[in-house]
Amino acid sequence: MADSLKVIAMLTMLVDHIGFVFFPEQIIWRIIGRLAFPLFAWGIVQGYNKTASLKRYVLRLLTAALVSQIPYVMLFGVRELNIIFTLLWGLIVVHVWERFSPLLALLLCLPAERFMSYGIFGVFLILLMHVWQDNKNRLVMGVLAATIAYVVFKRVPVQIFCVLALPLILNFQWSVSLPKYFAYLFYPGHLIALIVIRGLLSRL
Repeated sequence: MADSLKVIAMLTMLVDHIGFVFFPEQIIWRIIGRLAFPLFAWGIVQGYNKTASLKRYVLRLLTAALVSQIPYVMLFGVRELNIIFTLLWGLIVVHVWERFSPLLALLLCLPAERFMSYGIFGVFLILLMHVWQDNKNRLVMGVLAATIAYVVFKRVPVQIFCVLALPLILNFQWSVSLPKYFAYLFYPGHLIALIVIRGLLSRL
């Protein structure tokens, strides 16, 4: 994943979480935030293609996921696993699709519904992006269909705005360079920062 898309993914995620915590009545924050997950999902697809060591890639994601889980629960008050676990599981499903069995990969999407943020939709979106990454038309139609299904079955209308990430995925050209582990540190770091800020504001 180009670092430029990582920056956009992190910023839109930050906007989403600020809105959720501090301005829950203002929908615009959540709309902007819908761009984040598709960009991170695309990043997993590109990371799988480019990584020199899948084991080290998995270990980095797992470490970030574990470090982030307690702040995630504290900030959002949920019991599900945080989004990095979803990305990690998506990476594993992609590998199973490529090295073992497409049917097994599809079956492995199912457990995500019970335990992970974005559920089946999140993991399946990563797999879909991987399978159709070289066919723009199928990629667009697949993301649209998966998003509509999520909106209908989960009754989360705001999620439809995640399709706005598609033009960025397909055409974005801006270039920027980030430190190697910045994105892994940003996720738990911004959760902790929001917890601290919320705590300070509650004392005013």
